[in-house]
Amino acid sequence: MTVMPALVFGSPFPVPQFNALKYKAFLRSWFIHRDSYDYVDNPRVTAELRHLLTQLDPRAARRTRNASARMLYVEILKWCRQRFPIQEYVLYCVEEEWDDEEAWGMFDVLPVEPRGFSYDDDMPTALAICGLLSLWNVFADEYTVGAALLKKHAWLNEYKPRERARVGASENPYLSDYREPPHPPNGREWRKPWNALKDACEWVTARTGIAFLDYDQASMDESGYETYPRLTLDEIRASAEQWSDAAKIIERVNKLCDYVGNDRKRTRLLADVLARKPEALRQVTRPRPTTLAQVFMREASR
Repeated sequence: MTVMPALVFGSPFPVPQFNALKYKAFLRSWFIHRDSYDYVDNPRVTAELRHLLTQLDPRAARRTRNASARMLYVEILKWCRQRFPIQEYVLYCVEEEWDDEEAWGMFDVLPVEPRGFSYDDDMPTALAICGLLSLWNVFADEYTVGAALLKKHAWLNEYKPRERARVGASENPYLSDYREPPHPPNGREWRKPWNALKDACEWVTARTGIAFLDYDQASMDESGYETYPRLTLDEIRASAEQWSDAAKIIERVNKLCDYVGNDRKRTRLLADVLARKPEALRQVTRPRPTTLAQVFMREASR
């Protein structure tokens, strides 16, 4: 089951306006799907792809100055692959000239590969708990990983939130039931790896504001070609910048997941922290430095 509470598919890759470049990357592309083979053979398309490759990698452009549009597209995707995830299947089909209409149909879009969650039994325990205690009514559904988690760890039922009356019958349950991750107590800050707790809760509930983490592949496939960013210099650069932010979040969250693992004591501590129990919050936080000397001492100890 895929949970996409924070996204509206009418506008592909919705992200906050961190800056103009990032925002431009994921504006609606108004992509009109054309006959892919006629499109590939168009001389204007070949010239546009060659110009784009020259902007990205002048050396590769010189090496492929007489190449077809197909090979120019392959070179562009290989350049992108070094900077953010792309769909390897699309690259393989175009490079090997496989007769796959779906792959060739993406010829003038950027086939990014999102890293949002598909909720299954392989999901790390820490993330499953973050999802369960952030969106209980969604994750505890009998067809989701949350139900399996509750069967395995029955003690988690004691963290079930009290039912809250909704303002209106049509109110979005994803928005009304979502519980924000806790903040450190006043004058304190998270210890590592607990500083990734907010990222973990937002990633697993599609609330990071970063499209790579808020979309999963199934959701993009269902939304069609319009979901993908166009193949332009601005969108390629912005996708690389977005992935840089996403990769840092993934690294922090993975450290938290590895730390918690399947350890009974640490999983219960995680649940207590998400439940905002004061003693648990003190255990995973430390006093925030208040003087410059303390700041220097903390940095030196890292």
